[in-house]
Amino acid sequence: MLLLFEKKLGFSSTILKNEKLVVASIQVLVLISFLFVTDASVTSRHLQTLERYFPKGDDSDDVSNDTTFFGSDADEDDKDVNTNSYPFSVQAAALNGWGILVSTISNDYMNSSNMVEKYLPRLHAYLFSESLMVRTEAGENIAFLVSTCDTRVSDHNENLIEVDFHMSYEEKAKSDLWRIYEDCVEIIECLAKDGQKSKAKKERKIQRASFRVIFQSVKYCIQPIEKIKLKNGETINLSGWSNNKRLVLFRKVLKGGFLCHLIENELLHAVFDIGDQLQNINNNVQDEDFKETMKQLHDINDKKQTLLRKKQREAKLS
Repeated sequence: MLLLFEKKLGFSSTILKNEKLVVASIQVLVLISFLFVTDASVTSRHLQTLERYFPKGDDSDDVSNDTTFFGSDADEDDKDVNTNSYPFSVQAAALNGWGILVSTISNDYMNSSNMVEKYLPRLHAYLFSESLMVRTEAGENIAFLVSTCDTRVSDHNENLIEVDFHMSYEEKAKSDLWRIYEDCVEIIECLAKDGQKSKAKKERKIQRASFRVIFQSVKYCIQPIEKIKLKNGETINLSGWSNNKRLVLFRKVLKGGFLCHLIENELLHAVFDIGDQLQNINNNVQDEDFKETMKQLHDINDKKQTLLRKKQREAKLS
């Protein structure tokens, strides 16, 4: 099945004609790969499949005015496919899926593959996209890549943590990677404060909220925390960009059944690494149940004692 979706996403002329079908196929490929693929080399192949749907171009002018995507290795039968007008929804779905699959790769593999050096410049360019969806997905992926880097205490404030590329001041001045990183931080900060009246009020509000979180992550290495309130009033905390992107995926797939699966489904316990949190919640619930039971027994005993004293008083009076 996985190979089928891979082949269908390989610029098949049939699937490319239907935007919703492409988005759905990307989501299915990502979900199956995320759940069942454990070989990093296979995951890398799936990442390359998704990269075909990225916006085309390595600079801001290309991306802001062009909705094409990387890759031109279509089959001979599909050469007539128009790949220069692909919708932003597909680009966003590919970027989102790419981020989810990258989160399954170990930091050692990422470092050995130089993924930060390879992808940060490309994702930097997508911050200029006309689409809010594409800008946000690119920003979140940048935040995730940065979160895999080493960190150190800030030179300017000992209470702050910042990214450490293991470069001296002189090396940073000459490094393209450091220049691109700093440019990403600056652009993301601008997007977090964007007040352009040319954009719809709702879009500005969503963009500022999203990029404030992203900015805190890329600048100060502060990871996002999603708090999920359970029906019994208890709260589960999911931290980090990996959990953030996985949460969106499983909420979309499971819809109204998400909370039930989060509590009962051991697969989701492993995906979000919440076994300890749930154990603590169960212990708290058991403690509360025990306290409630003891309170009920105490109330019953009080009533019995009250009735007994009443009978004794009545007996004395008679």
